[in-house]
Amino acid sequence: MEGYDLTILLIAYNEENFLENCVRKVIQVITPLDLKYEIV
Repeated sequence: MEGYDLTILLIAYNEENFLENCVRKVIQVITPLDLKYEIV
């Protein structure tokens, strides 16, 4: 987690479709902010 401006923790319980949609939305929202991020 070192070297990132933001770490996003997404909790998933065998919900692959939900997780995929959530990650896609996070990327859409965070990309314009020009932050170095990681999704865990």
